[in-house]
Amino acid sequence: MENLENNRHRSIAESLDNLIKRSRTISTVVEIAREKNYQLFLVGGVLRDILFDRTSKDVDFVTNEATQLANLVAKQTKSRPVLIDRKFGTIRLVPLDLSTEKEAFVVDLSPLRGPSIVDDLYQRDFTLNALALDITAWQSDRGIDLLDPFEGIRDLKAGRLRACSYRSLLDDPLRILRAYRLESTYGLKLDAQTKESILEARHGLNKVAAERIRDELVLMLSATNSVS
Repeated sequence: MENLENNRHRSIAESLDNLIKRSRTISTVVEIAREKNYQLFLVGGVLRDILFDRTSKDVDFVTNEATQLANLVAKQTKSRPVLIDRKFGTIRLVPLDLSTEKEAFVVDLSPLRGPSIVDDLYQRDFTLNALALDITAWQSDRGIDLLDPFEGIRDLKAGRLRACSYRSLLDDPLRILRAYRLESTYGLKLDAQTKESILEARHGLNKVAAERIRDELVLMLSATNSVS
């Protein structure tokens, strides 16, 4: 059992190492954060997909120095920082010359929501997306110290999709559609409490912008029904 766990850790480490190497933008984000001593967390879906042995093209970072880091990376990589979420201050790094990228990734930098990374993760949608790794401290030849305060990995192993908190779906009803997309894509089952939250929050979908609903439906229709 210990050997199996060690092999799993090596596999995750290799996936993280390859992710950094495959994108100049990602590698530059990590390099500058380490150089400037910025604490930088890799969060959410990219870690979930690594655990599922999938490749994610959406890479999200969280740091208290999101604006400074985005500007420094933009200068060095000739990319353009675009504010895509005024509420949370999320900045997307858009490469101006795709020939410099080995692979195309969507790279976003967001400020930390709350006083700690745990507070930030609490505000996310589902436990399987409430994972984080301090990428500036991580080294590929050492163990994987994933932050998993809401037991998202346990939920993944159980095939369970669970909201991070009672407020999760009420705060953003679009997450209801995301729940069904994740359920279908990863072969998961909604837990009883999350089902109850969906029933309570469903009327809030009437207030969600049509563009956001459209985008989520497109992702839902393009989702696969099995885990590779």
